[in-house]
Amino acid sequence: MRAGLQKYMAVVQANELGRFKLNRRLVLSRCCLQPDTKIKFESLLGASLETETVDIFPVNSGFCNSVYKVESNTGAKIIKLYSETSKLRTESQLRGVADCLLAQVQMSPGVSALSPEGIVHDYIEGAALSESDLCTNLDLAFTVATVLRRLHKLPIPKEYGNEPLIWGWLESMLNCMKMRKPLLPHGITVAKIERELYFLRGKVEAENFDVAFCHGDCKPSNLLVDLESRLWLIDLELAGPNYRGLDLIKLFRTQSNRFSEGDLKMFLSNYCAKDEFLAVKLEHECRICEILSWLEAAMFFATLTSNGEYSDETLSLFEQRWLSFQQSKCSVWSIE
Repeated sequence: MRAGLQKYMAVVQANELGRFKLNRRLVLSRCCLQPDTKIKFESLLGASLETETVDIFPVNSGFCNSVYKVESNTGAKIIKLYSETSKLRTESQLRGVADCLLAQVQMSPGVSALSPEGIVHDYIEGAALSESDLCTNLDLAFTVATVLRRLHKLPIPKEYGNEPLIWGWLESMLNCMKMRKPLLPHGITVAKIERELYFLRGKVEAENFDVAFCHGDCKPSNLLVDLESRLWLIDLELAGPNYRGLDLIKLFRTQSNRFSEGDLKMFLSNYCAKDEFLAVKLEHECRICEILSWLEAAMFFATLTSNGEYSDETLSLFEQRWLSFQQSKCSVWSIE
């Protein structure tokens, strides 16, 4: 596995920065790019957009990264440009490692190019999952459980070490908030967030959960089903060593109106290949990790305000995640 990963990444990174060479002229883009975005595209595409025009379509303009579809008459590619908040949670030397590893074992789309600013993937026609899919389609839920079990059994590349990545993410976001003073609701301070983080870290580490190779942001929308009903993992910049419970509970948020104890238990049973002792153990881990996932989400939106990306929506999303964090914490532990 290790030698194969090195070979795959060497192929991707060949030709200087691993640039994806466009081998024919493409139609003029109707998507107006900002100058800094244009420079990042040129780095990845290996051609000046003044002379080598491309047809670019924005696919997603979410809170973290910018994603575009680049089309030619020979096919299509997906280009993802990392945001500053995304970079805050990842080390430059690790960007693309998980993508290449999972592409090598055909669990995620192939990688055509890498740079510190982004990544170029093969385009796969399909649809992202929703929360309701896992509750209403038992065959699909079984497939997801099987794929995640396979993912979590992969060896962790030595580049990562073996410490859970979640703590590094949270520390980085906390340091950003300390330096840049986020806009937070009345009564919530950076010092309060810091106290909650260290309290929670002590609780989680006392559990001594296993660390596995995880997706890191395993929500339903980051699972793609293609036209042949094959499941693919996408958005892997947070992948690496972590707690399995973080991956599993992000598929079944207990705060969701669609949540069902039965759905979670059945999913975990399938994930554990009917090992009910392990399923019970993982259900406990999921309950603890849900608290951690809500704190991570709240700190993410607080960090956005620190980075100048403030809006009423950002603040509202922080408040919702903070409330879910408090509720899930109280449901597991009595207030101390």
